Amino acid sequence: MPFAEQNALRTQIKAATGLEVIVEYDGLKLPASDKKPFLTIELLNDAAISSTKLRDSVASTNLYQLGIYPQTNRQQRELSAQIKQALLFHDYDGFEVLDNVAIAPIPPEDPSDLVSMHRAFVSFTTSRRDHKQ
Repeated sequence: MPFAEQNALRTQIKAATGLEVIVEYDGLKLPASDKKPFLTIELLNDAAISSTKLRDSVASTNLYQLGIYPQTNRQQRELSAQIKQALLFHDYDGFEVLDNVAIAPIPPEDPSDLVSMHRAFVSFTTSRRDHKQ
């Protein structure tokens, strides 16, 4: 169910920040620097672990990375705080965001790359338990 989770996360983050959340995929061309601020989300990996002998219940975790592309360093910090609040203090249907929300500011590799200026990445994990029906 990562697709449903990702849509729920995108909806909640958009409600908290007012910004569209672009789903990252191979070949995605990020918007130009004059379109900032914008956000991206990407599912990095998912894992399912059977936790009962009868295999009637499976715990799943998904690791996400949310990219923040702001206009200024101040805006990056404000958006980071809004996103962290939105992730941790919202009741999602069918899954929860674990308390390991990490924010990492990333400097641009090339100073002339205006899109990557002031960017940060928020990494977080969701957890869900599915039961055999």
